[in-house]
Amino acid sequence: MNNNALSEKELANRLFALQAENDALKLENESLASIINSDQSSKNNLSENNESDLKFKNMVWDMQVGVMIQNIHSEILLSNPKSLELLGISEEQLLGKTSFDPDWNVIHEDGSAFPGDTHPVPQAIATHQSVHNVVMGVYRPSKADRVWLNVDAELQLNNDGSIKQVICTFIDISELKHAENELIKSQEMLKKFAFYLQNKQEEEKVLLATQLDNELGQILIALKMDIGLLMKTISKENTYVDSISLFKMLDNVKNTIGNSIKTTLKLMTDLRFEVLYLMGFVEAVRFYSTEFETKHRIKCNFESEIQKLEIAEYQATSLFRILQIAMSNVAEHSKATEVNIYLCKTDKKISLKIVDNGIGFDEKKSFNPNSNGLIFMKERTLLLNGTVQISSKIDEGVVINIEIPIVS
Repeated sequence: MNNNALSEKELANRLFALQAENDALKLENESLASIINSDQSSKNNLSENNESDLKFKNMVWDMQVGVMIQNIHSEILLSNPKSLELLGISEEQLLGKTSFDPDWNVIHEDGSAFPGDTHPVPQAIATHQSVHNVVMGVYRPSKADRVWLNVDAELQLNNDGSIKQVICTFIDISELKHAENELIKSQEMLKKFAFYLQNKQEEEKVLLATQLDNELGQILIALKMDIGLLMKTISKENTYVDSISLFKMLDNVKNTIGNSIKTTLKLMTDLRFEVLYLMGFVEAVRFYSTEFETKHRIKCNFESEIQKLEIAEYQATSLFRILQIAMSNVAEHSKATEVNIYLCKTDKKISLKIVDNGIGFDEKKSFNPNSNGLIFMKERTLLLNGTVQISSKIDEGVVINIEIPIVS
């Protein structure tokens, strides 16, 4: 996801605003059609009547709506400057062109081809009915892009009911389409994020159950057996128990209890990183980097401009989880021998940067913006109103930069 992508709420607000603008322009379209229809009885075919041409131009020349007049063969007779701007072609290129011209590169919203005979004007002529609100993606070679248009084709009829010409009007809805696509992408990422979290939760439950059974469970069984043996020895009638033997038995029980406490603390640390809550974010990262180096045998350096970071607890927790995911990716995929963690702070932002010297990847070919780890980092950062930037080159490692605003 682009790091400057809008949040779902912002996108929704933007959609409402753009829709309002869209409605206003459509209203202008309808007003134009009414004006021209009301004047229909006083003007002949525009290609033959200069006075009517001039009147039309005066009405629509400065409108922010593309307007074209097409005859019954779909040939374009007249167009206003806005239509030329939206289509990205000159008047000489447009006039005389028809909807059937093979040079048109038009697609539907789903990306499928939009043949000329199904364009709004030919459809209006074929069905003898005006056509409204058709969305068309028109490629503009001069700008090497595609503009999305909302198109209407309004029929003008002769007194005998035959079609005289068609008024084609259209507005640019590219920004609206972009916002809709961003919203859809955001929703898809949220679904993947929810699915990822659900799977992680299930994995953690299985792991926790396994650890409880294999480690803590076994220790408690051993402790029960030791206590049982001690009780059996002491309770035997006429049995002398010397203090040394008793001390050894009690010492075994003590050691077993000690091991159970260590295991319990380890399980608690896996679920909740206690150092983070006891000593703060900076020391937690320092402690984690040492553990990471020991566990994965990857040299891990931590540099911080901050001695003590005062941020909200939920920010500290989320930022630490983001760091864990980033470091997990380093351990699993980077083949790095060294990773550096940098923490710095401005008046309003915290910056956490992770840099490894691993194999890297080609951002244009290998980068997968929908990978679970990246989705997790993006969504966690988005919830903190922050940004994630990832850059890499083959054999030059990966740089991950996370920035979040400070909340005390």
